[in-house]
Amino acid sequence: KGEIPQGTQITGQSKSSFEGNAGLCGLPLEESCFGASAPPIQQHKQDEDEEEEEEEVLNWKAVAISYAPGVLFGLAITQLIVSYKPLWLAKIIGLN
Repeated sequence: KGEIPQGTQITGQSKSSFEGNAGLCGLPLEESCFGASAPPIQQHKQDEDEEEEEEEVLNWKAVAISYAPGVLFGLAITQLIVSYKPLWLAKIIGLN
């Protein structure tokens, strides 16, 4: 339902490809979309912006959730090396 987008692939389609869809208007059909296309497009843009914000928040949550276990794992390994193999650690660092 709404105006047919004016992209290169869609513009190349024949009129018969869109006939029978009562909700469509605009080229290549003879149905005019006088004033009908502006609000839906604006609403669609708002919906896309909201979805992008939600995805961005979800991505940062995923980073935060995965970062904490990684740091804890690194600290645990460091603790194991320091407590069980202090001479080996000193040799690697160059203190001995």
